[in-house]
Amino acid sequence: MHCIAPRYLDNQIERSRRNLGLETIDLFYLHNPESQLADVSQAVFHERLEQAFALLESSVKAGKLRYYGVATWNAFRVPGGSRDYISLPTLPSLHEKSAARRITSDSSSFPSTSPCRRPSGSRIRRWRKRTCPF
Repeated sequence: MHCIAPRYLDNQIERSRRNLGLETIDLFYLHNPESQLADVSQAVFHERLEQAFALLESSVKAGKLRYYGVATWNAFRVPGGSRDYISLPTLPSLHEKSAARRITSDSSSFPSTSPCRRPSGSRIRRWRKRTCPF
């Protein structure tokens, strides 16, 4: 199972920044989070994703990450009801719930149509209409 606990993610972000000699990591993915579904319920899984998103968003605001998302080979492609299924449209709502965990609840950094954080600015308008490629 891939760990998505906020404390672990924070540790890994710090290790990566130190090992790479970077102040800001351009892109950070939660890798195969659906592996958790073998051991926990959907409700627990969603709670864990909310906590992870809150940590990742605070890392963006702190300048540690530029963007983040979810990387999975199967979770968005298997039929609904499959053990490893993650509903793509559910991810933005989980991010919105995670906004309540932060001191500032500016959740505009997470798009409503895509499961990854996207840049803001007018030159990105065309990209905003699409979902993130996984």
